[in-house]
Order: sequence, then C-alpha cells, then structure tokens
Amino acid sequence: MIRDKIKSLASDTLTYGIFQTLGRFLSFLLTPLYSNYLSQDENGVVAYLFAIIALIVYIYSFGMEASFFRFFKQGDEANNRKVFSVSFLTITLISFSCTLLILLFSEELASSIIGDTYQNAQAIIQVAALIPLFDMLMVIPYGRLRMLHRVKRFAITRFCIILLSVTLNVFFLIFTELGILGVFFAQLIASFVGTCIFLPDIIKSLDLNFDKKLFKEMLKFGLPTLPASLSTVAMQMLDRPIMKLFTNDAQIGIYQINAKLAIPMMLMVTIFDYAWRPFYLSHYKDEEAPRLFGRVLTYFTLVCAAVFLFVTLFIDNIVRIPLWNGRYFIHQDYWHAMYIVPILLFGYFFSGVTNNFAAVFHIEKKTKYLPIAISLSAAISVVLNFTLIPKLGILGASIALLIAYFSGAALMKFFQRKVNFKVDYEWRRIALIFLATFIVFAIGKYIIHSFDLQIAFVLKLLCLVLFFILLKLLGFFTKSELQFLKSFIRRR
Repeated sequence: MIRDKIKSLASDTLTYGIFQTLGRFLSFLLTPLYSNYLSQDENGVVAYLFAIIALIVYIYSFGMEASFFRFFKQGDEANNRKVFSVSFLTITLISFSCTLLILLFSEELASSIIGDTYQNAQAIIQVAALIPLFDMLMVIPYGRLRMLHRVKRFAITRFCIILLSVTLNVFFLIFTELGILGVFFAQLIASFVGTCIFLPDIIKSLDLNFDKKLFKEMLKFGLPTLPASLSTVAMQMLDRPIMKLFTNDAQIGIYQINAKLAIPMMLMVTIFDYAWRPFYLSHYKDEEAPRLFGRVLTYFTLVCAAVFLFVTLFIDNIVRIPLWNGRYFIHQDYWHAMYIVPILLFGYFFSGVTNNFAAVFHIEKKTKYLPIAISLSAAISVVLNFTLIPKLGILGASIALLIAYFSGAALMKFFQRKVNFKVDYEWRRIALIFLATFIVFAIGKYIIHSFDLQIAFVLKLLCLVLFFILLKLLGFFTKSELQFLKSFIRRR
C-alpha cells in the first residue's frame, strides 16, 4: 500500500534526518564561532575557498557516483563488486592527479585566489587542496551503504566525522592562532579520519580486475549527469566568486553567515534526497508508483513549508541567543542582512523539488535531459548574478539563487513530457500549502514589527498552529489523513 511505502521512506528519511540534523546542527554552531572569532574578510575567504572545493568535488566524481547507484543491483554481489571497483578507482585516479597539480602550483594559486593579505596563504591552499581528495575517497563507500539500506551506519559515520570537524574547529579557532588555516586543518583531519574508517570496506569491496566494458557503460551513463551536478553546485556556490569580482571579502562573509541561517531548509532537502533516490529506484515498477511519487512531493512540500515558517518566524530570537562574554549567537554586525534568509529558504526548497522531478529521468535512463535543464538554470544563475550583484549586492545574489532554482524545477517538469513514466502530482494540494504559508508568513512579519520580542515569541508559536488550522479549513487533508492524525493523537 502507498501508506506503508510512504512510511518506509519516512522511516529512512527520519533515520538519515536524526543524525544529519544533529550533524548539521553542530555545523550550524560553527556560525557563531566564525562570526565571533573571524573577521568579515576572513569569513569571506573561507566561504570563497569552500565554494571552490564544492565545485572541485563534483569534477572529481566524473559522474561515477550517479553511475554507481544506477548499475548497483540488489542481491548481485559479483556485479556490485565490479561496479564499486570501477567507480571507486576512476574517482581515485582523477582525484589524486588533480590534487597533485594543485599542490605543484599552490604558490601561484595562493597569489591569485587569496592575495598577499595572509602570510600563510600558500599553506591554506595546500591544506584546502587535500580536503576534496579524501572526501572523494568516501563517496562510493557512502553510496554502497545507502544502496544496502545500512541507514544507521551511514548516518552515524557522517555524524561522527562532522562532530570531529566541529570539535577541531573550536580547538583551532579558540585555542590557537591559526585562524583561517585552522578551519581547513579541521576539515582535512576529519576527512582523513573518515577515509580511514571506510578503509576495511574499501578493501573488502574492491576488485582489482578492472572491467573496461563496464567502465564504458558507466561512463556513458554518468558523464551526462556531470554537467547537471556541476550546474547544481554552481547555483549554490558560484555567487561567492562572482561577488568577489564586484564587492569584497567582507560582503561575501556577511552573505555566508546569513546563508547559514537557511541551513534547516538545505538540511531537509539533503536528508530527503538521501532516502529518495534508493526509494524511487526500488519502487518505480510498483503499480501505484505514479500516485505514490506524487504524494511524496506533497508531503515534502508540507514539511518544507513548516521549516520555512519556523525559521522566518523565529530568526530574530535565534540570532539573539546569548553566549559567553556578552556575545550573541550571531554577531550584531551581521544582523542587518537577515532579510535575505527567507529568499534563500524558498530557493533551497525548489532545489528539493528539482531532485523530486529528476527521478523519472533516472528511472528511464534518459539522463541526457538532466544536464540541459540544470545547465540552463545555472546559466540563468550566472547571468542574474552578474546583473544583480553590482546593483543590489548580497540581495541580488539571493534573488539570483531563488530564480535559478525555480527555473531548474520548471525546466525539469517541462522535460518530463519527453519520458513515458508519468507522476500524478497533487497540484491543488500543493497550491493550498503555498497559500497557507503565505498567509501565516505575512501575519508573522506583522507580529515581528508590531510587538516586542517576548510577546511576539508567543504569538509566533500560535502562528505555527494557525498554519495547520488553515490547511484544515482550506480542505487540504484527505479523510484518511484526518483519521490517521486523530488516531495518532489518540494513541499519544
């Protein structure tokens, strides 16, 4: 039944989500650390370099991660060893080769990317270059855990690596004088330890008899997904390098810190995607799959709406959480730019919608449409960033991100007409979610500007309840959903 399969997806999503949420929450705690212990310029450099690292990671993957998921066959151990080996060895060779080149030219890269402001600029580049190398050595082992539905081990491993990274960040920034270099050292050590954790799995799964025929087939499938992956990360990260052309490191730092406040939506999209890909690849042959997948998008939109409202309603309370020595959760110098957070939240939601729409192309192995849709939206992002950032600064960057993600989702839906697999999306119900969200968001904004923080806090809690009441009044819930909710509340 659809409900049972939705429960299965929800269970996996919840398991991923618990540890991913804890991990992301720990990462989120780095935001006050960075805002209080790094200058705006230093935050700008960190954001800029991590944006470059994010692009490099997808280049190193060479589409092999997507190929691994598609060619993996449940229960076929011999096939899966070959698939693991081809994808892992390909990624490893590319990663080592490119990292070596970066290390050889680290002095020149440091001069052009960071400049002469920091004495240890070359060391920063060298340490940063090693991070994607070790990150990529974990990609296929992580993918293997996902396809084997070893959800708990996957989630716990990622959480432990994040915990180590956060702990090292705290140590290097508070107890040493390494500054930016300490941030990258922390991530490098965590990535190296993660690789060591996976080493027994890698040795166990590796087949050194490289299957050239399988390599060609996987490359044929995976390469078309590479532009889409690069375009996706470009939409997330390319605004930082473009901002560097028209503004300065301080503006990038302000944008980066406020963008971190939108992490809850990005987190929701990420944990959903972890569970979504194995889910649709396991159930696309089911008779009720079209209706099942449509219902998934409805529930995803509902949860994202709740996340959007929670963050936008309580962001003023979050940034003012008191810390030690008169510090706040976010330094006051960054508060003036919080207006970009709702825009970024909305944009990240559409990135999740894009992931949902992309399922049909993976199901029918028609991945050629993915790079077209995502590349077009990435081009829109680049054009808008170059157009809007010189005029509007960080506001222009956030608007460009929102429009680009929306364009990606719209284009992906348009290209769905090219495939035979049709999904029964519940557009009326999704529209009701948008309507209720807009009404509550508008009321929340009025409350924020009309009452002091203490009274507003209580009223905003009532706004969250109002959201679900509005959905009930608008006729969003089906009879079976209402019966399930009543039964659930009664049991509790």
